[in-house]
Amino acid sequence: MKLILIIVLFLSYHISFSQDIKREREIIYCFENQANYDTPPTFKGDSSQIKKYIQKYLKYPSEAIRANVEGKVYIRFSVSKKGKIDSLDVLKSIGFGCDEEAVRIVKTMRKWIPARNKNIFVSSHYVVPVIFKLNK
Repeated sequence: MKLILIIVLFLSYHISFSQDIKREREIIYCFENQANYDTPPTFKGDSSQIKKYIQKYLKYPSEAIRANVEGKVYIRFSVSKKGKIDSLDVLKSIGFGCDEEAVRIVKTMRKWIPARNKNIFVSSHYVVPVIFKLNK
């Protein structure tokens, strides 16, 4: 019975999480609790800037290079009313130093433009993938 309850809870969370996903050329951005604000948080103007920033500053971990590891690390974080990033969590891990590098790169992102609700800045959550792909 416990197993069935856990599966039902997991599936219901997964379904509600999946409904807020916006796909943009291989990158998935998730704005959690969209009902709580009119305008989502933004980084330097739009979501394409996130990809450019990550590509520019990402340092591929040597351990991951040696192990030939590729994939996406999903980082969830809060954007405060003042546009500061905090409460980072790794939602999907690939290991080999990639998780730590993904957290590091997200922490270095400059101040965000916070979400707005009725023209008032509000705190929000954001999920961003950090893509690790070896040049072959």
